[in-house]
Amino acid sequence: MNVPAEPAARPDSPAGLAHTLAGPLRIFTAVARLEHVSAAADDLALPQSTVTRTIQRIETAAGTPLFDRIGRRLRLTSAGRALADATTGASTTIDAACARHHRDSDLERGLVRLAFLHSLGSPQVPLLVAEFRERYPLARFDLRQHTHRGCVDLLESGAVDLALLAPPPEGPGLVTRVLYRQPLCLAVHPTHPFAARGRVRMGELLDDDFVSFARGIGLREYTQRLAAASGFSPRIVCQTQDADTARGLVAAGLGVAVVPSRSEVAHRNTARLPDVIELELEDAGAVREMALVWRADGALAPMASALRDLVLAAGAEIMGFQPAQPAQLAQPAAPPPRRSS
Repeated sequence: MNVPAEPAARPDSPAGLAHTLAGPLRIFTAVARLEHVSAAADDLALPQSTVTRTIQRIETAAGTPLFDRIGRRLRLTSAGRALADATTGASTTIDAACARHHRDSDLERGLVRLAFLHSLGSPQVPLLVAEFRERYPLARFDLRQHTHRGCVDLLESGAVDLALLAPPPEGPGLVTRVLYRQPLCLAVHPTHPFAARGRVRMGELLDDDFVSFARGIGLREYTQRLAAASGFSPRIVCQTQDADTARGLVAAGLGVAVVPSRSEVAHRNTARLPDVIELELEDAGAVREMALVWRADGALAPMASALRDLVLAAGAEIMGFQPAQPAQLAQPAAPPPRRSS
């Protein structure tokens, strides 16, 4: 009586993917390990005829017998043993990679790889992750904090699925959606001559020392743009990677700094921030646009796609900001007269 063969592995299962990627290798490895075609077929959930034909094709390609036939058993020849020793690790690696891919692509317990700026490390991204895990409790995250340039590099290389960036990156190959527009302000020491004014223009700061940000950080680019629009290059005396550290350096009397307005962050605990005065910047363009970015040339995994949908629908509110408005920004005005020494 013929016993029906077990059904082959589902194509969307880890075993199915591994068989598609390296089917002959997995069959050869199983036969070498079990020394029996029927046992290997049962182990791989494949028809016995498929296993037999595959072994025959491999031996033909090798140009030499790889198995000695001893009754119904197959024993590796010396050539077969050398090949098996060289390929067993590769088969195991492929199996592990396919299992990991299947796990990471699962909508219920998949992996989301997100890059974001240092300035979003607290509290914005933690709030976003917590909200997402309310919807998908088994979701897993690979979070990468980096500079603006570093986040773009991670995204373009495929190391992450999504990135939260300001300013929005330019160039082909990336899809960008602005989430919110956050006013930038000037942080000054309480004893600064402008501290009581409430507002200032960049053109009035030609003689000030600036606390700025390391190259590759978006806030440095905003500072340079605003100063250039007013006809000068800021005199940078100190650099950092974090807006709160910049405020601390301002509080220590080292200079002024262009930073995001903390009054716009609903969830931020401002009690722990340094004692500085934030002045409104009247310059056109004194706004930081925060965007969600992903690659245009590939489909997102289900879990990453779910996070993208959430961020686009409600990310600004979750992170404590007002959502972006479609209004056009004003054009830069002429700079005011230089402040006397």
